Amino acid sequence: MHPSPRHRGSVILEVLVVLGVLAVLAAVVFTTLKRHTTALWDSSARRSRCMSNERQISVAILTYQQDHNDKLPNKATVWSDLALTPMILTCPTYAKSKGNGYGYNQWVSGKTSSSSGMPSPQNLVLLADSAKPDHLLTANVDIDPRHTGNAVLGYVDGHVQLAPSSAAGIGRIGNP
Repeated sequence: MHPSPRHRGSVILEVLVVLGVLAVLAAVVFTTLKRHTTALWDSSARRSRCMSNERQISVAILTYQQDHNDKLPNKATVWSDLALTPMILTCPTYAKSKGNGYGYNQWVSGKTSSSSGMPSPQNLVLLADSAKPDHLLTANVDIDPRHTGNAVLGYVDGHVQLAPSSAAGIGRIGNP
């Protein structure tokens, strides 16, 4: 038994309609996925750039320390003493119009690595993401978790990591 020509035409039409609906759904899904992955890649790229900036600032501070008898920069002049380019001081996640997006741990100001009460360099936060206008860190609340709930923290030993701001530890930020 052969389908009538009229029935065969309606089957082909139904198949074409189903294929058209599938094509529209695929286009919607792919567009949504592209937007989502692009946003993830952009966020990751900004975070990596921020980590690179903090690493460069850490190296500049440690170089300053070596050149000044093991003393870390003074909190009042740290940013001018380092003479870094504005591009390095600008966190790509923080608004460019706001300028310096990083804060210096004022507790370490003018201290040496052998100063009494200094925690080990790998545990002592040197700088971090900051939203404070004076760019000085006095407590964990001064650290801005701008990278999807985390902040980039730079330590006295030169390493940089992405962590929750609470990971800095109040004692490691310290009080001047």
